Amino acid sequence: MLYAKLGGPALAKTINLVSRSVAEEIVQDVFTKMWQTKMVFPDLKRAYAWVYKCCTNSAIDSIRNHGNSHLELDEARSESIPESIDLEVNAHAHELWKKMVHSFDADEAAVFVYRNLEGLTQDEVAEVMQISRRTVNRLQEKVDEKLEKLRRQQNV
Repeated sequence: MLYAKLGGPALAKTINLVSRSVAEEIVQDVFTKMWQTKMVFPDLKRAYAWVYKCCTNSAIDSIRNHGNSHLELDEARSESIPESIDLEVNAHAHELWKKMVHSFDADEAAVFVYRNLEGLTQDEVAEVMQISRRTVNRLQEKVDEKLEKLRRQQNV
């Protein structure tokens, strides 16, 4: 039942981070883990937050372990980007993502994805990551510092 409701949205979000084939494998693994551990959630919103967080973390791990080959853009990915997100801005964020993925720690990478690629608010990021808004703000500052450092290096 949860896969029927959450599988499609989870796949669409994960395709924004990795290739479609890798995203499909990640989503399948996350739902298998949920089923095997017999996870119970108080509501659908909490279940989606857990699935979304696991898929994002797995995508980040996959990129770190297998390099940029899992980042190749495909047509399905561009179709999954919401119309509200400027495609040029999103493409720029993906380029930054490719360059930064190895220099972010796990939490910084997640904040970058949620804020810059997915467009979540700090409150939404705090809810998904199950951390305080203040911690999200601190992590966002670290991400911004690293991005600024990368921009300065490119302009040299």
